[in-house]
Amino acid sequence: MTISGPQIATQRSTSVEELVPLLTDARPVLGVMNFNIIDQLIEQLREAYPAEWIMHAVAVNSMGLPGVLEHFRARGLGAVTASASELDIAKHAGFMAHELVHSAAVNTWSILRQLMETGLSLIVDNFAELNRIDELVEQTEHVQ
Repeated sequence: MTISGPQIATQRSTSVEELVPLLTDARPVLGVMNFNIIDQLIEQLREAYPAEWIMHAVAVNSMGLPGVLEHFRARGLGAVTASASELDIAKHAGFMAHELVHSAAVNTWSILRQLMETGLSLIVDNFAELNRIDELVEQTEHVQ
């Protein structure tokens, strides 16, 4: 089922109108997540990019709420993390190593070692980091 932009806008508007009475001076902010729309968008994503070798993923920095991340994970999406804290959030939401990709601008030796030990995929952003990974691989080979 394909949902259009205007349909999403109508659903969002209707939801907000129904929830407005809940806003008060004591509760001036209200967060709303429409999982039906999210599920429809996930379905459209899979229709647009159906290849099995593609891992569809959500960035933890854009949606760090564990319950929402669990919803994405239950629908087969992976997660992209950019820091140690985001990695912890994703793990707490139930993501396994094969469902995660770590993409930090700079990774410390300890983070790189942890990523390699757990078999997590990572994106290497610079040659200095690539050299660190090469050294860690070499150290691991000497230990075995």
